Amino acid sequence: MQFFVQACQNNSSITINNPPEKVEAQLDSESKFESEETLVNSDLDVVTSADAKILSEYKIADQVQQDEFSSSQTISQTSAIDNKEVTTINPSANWTSDDTGDKNEKEIEKEAILLSDHQLWNALLSKHVESGKVDYSGLKSELSKLNQYLEWLRDNPPSEGDKSRAALAYWMNAYNAFTVKLILDNYPLKSIMDIDRGKPWDTKWIQLGGATYSLNQIENEIIRPRFQEPRIHFAINCAAKSCPPLSNKAFTATNVETEMERLTKAFINSTEFNKLAENKIQLSSIFDWYAVDFGNVRQYIIRYADQPLSDKARVSFLSYDWSLNE
Repeated sequence: MQFFVQACQNNSSITINNPPEKVEAQLDSESKFESEETLVNSDLDVVTSADAKILSEYKIADQVQQDEFSSSQTISQTSAIDNKEVTTINPSANWTSDDTGDKNEKEIEKEAILLSDHQLWNALLSKHVESGKVDYSGLKSELSKLNQYLEWLRDNPPSEGDKSRAALAYWMNAYNAFTVKLILDNYPLKSIMDIDRGKPWDTKWIQLGGATYSLNQIENEIIRPRFQEPRIHFAINCAAKSCPPLSNKAFTATNVETEMERLTKAFINSTEFNKLAENKIQLSSIFDWYAVDFGNVRQYIIRYADQPLSDKARVSFLSYDWSLNE
């Protein structure tokens, strides 16, 4: 996220005074995704740490045709899911997992299926995220699994210009997973704003498909212009208390639409982030910074609000708390 901020010294809560520069084109909130066959027909199953060690007992491979994963692809795209430690990754450095181990072809294929539908990321989220609060200490203890997922993201980006549901799920998961990685590499800390002199979103360190990106590039040069979907703002997380909460479920081609809708409605109606009254609407600064994405902000809120609101209600914006979302 690229924001104009004024940091309050000796205070982890930081107030945003000025919105960023607006983009030229108004995004269409009703745009649809191109259809695509999904990799997995079932909803995500919660995979615990113990489950990850006994993947052979899962019958996941029966849900996917064998020809979707050749042995050459799976060997290059996956490494073993176990509890071995790997070297902590510095954001500016190249990184790989040394967690290979001895795996037979069937085990490698099952691991590839888990990764291909973001199951490994889902397992970490379901275990370490509750009500939007992130257990960074717990995640750090499973850094090897996060690194393995980041490697899979690096090696399997969507094709350029892909606007499918699967592509959107990939990019939003990537944004969230690399944000978590950034926090873990600097943990403990009070705020993401403590990283890179308050501009962590501008640093290019994320390696995907042979290119290197910043978080800002993923959000503002890929997700927003390519998908033209305002609900993404409630699905990607910037690791701050005032950010829309990090979901404890990974996005997939099959759930991305319903999850975005659920997260949008939950955020708008949460008194933690917005204060809605019939004639007075106080909103998260997100609706100010990205107003061009939402079109008529008042009407957008009315559309999702659980309570009746006047179409002439006065709209104002709340300050933003950049304290870490733990």
